[in-house]
Amino acid sequence: MPVAVINVRPSRQRSLNRIRIDNRNKEIALACIGERVLLYAPRDEVRHGYFASALLVDVVPDRTRRRFMFLTLESVTIFGTFYRLEDLATPLESQGYRGDGSIEFSHFSPSIRALSHLDRQAALALVTDAQVHSAAARPSATGDAVAPAPAMRPSYRTREAAIRKARLRWAVLYAYGTACAICGDDNSIHEIGAHEVEVCHLRALAHGGPDELTCHADVPDRSLVL
Repeated sequence: MPVAVINVRPSRQRSLNRIRIDNRNKEIALACIGERVLLYAPRDEVRHGYFASALLVDVVPDRTRRRFMFLTLESVTIFGTFYRLEDLATPLESQGYRGDGSIEFSHFSPSIRALSHLDRQAALALVTDAQVHSAAARPSATGDAVAPAPAMRPSYRTREAAIRKARLRWAVLYAYGTACAICGDDNSIHEIGAHEVEVCHLRALAHGGPDELTCHADVPDRSLVL
C-alpha cells in the first residue's frame, strides 16, 4: 500500500532508479524507506498525474547542492496511463481539495507528501486499477527517456535497519565529508549521490552500540570509527 507521493518529472529523467528532489521533507522520505510510494508528474509536464508506483529503498544527501537529496527506487511499476487530478472519481490526496471540491494546487508542490490512512486506501485502489489495465499499457508510457528500475533485491534489509543506516550516513556525510579520513581520496560520484564512506560501530549494534559521531577518550567504545 503506497504511503507517500513523490513529484517526478518523467521528461527530465533518464531512469527512475535514482531521482533528485528537494530535501525540506527529508524526515518524510526517511520514514518511507522500505515502503511503496506513488510517483506524480506535476502539471508543468506535458502529461501529468499519477503515473507509477515504486519501492523507496534509500535516501542520500546531495553533497553538491545541499537543498536536494537523492531517492533510490526499486520495483518500479509504470502505469499504462496518467491519472490526472481532474479525472479521479475519488480524491487521492484529500487535503489537496477545498471544501467546494476545487483543487488546491499548492498542496501538490512539495517534492514528497505523506498520505493519510484513508488516502492510502485510495492510493491502493488506484494502483489496483492500474494493474487491471496494465495489459494495454506500453512500457514507454512515460516517454522513451525513462526506464523502469530493476526488481527489488532478495537480500533487502529490514525497514528499521535501512532507516537507521540512512540517518547515520546522512549525519556522517555532513559531519566529515565524503573523502577518506586516512588518505584524503574521494571516489564519490557526486552527481548521483554515490559515496564510498563507511561507518563502523566500535560497540556492535547487537550490544547496544549508539550512533554517536564524536569520539570520547574516556569511553571509546561508545563512538563510531570512520
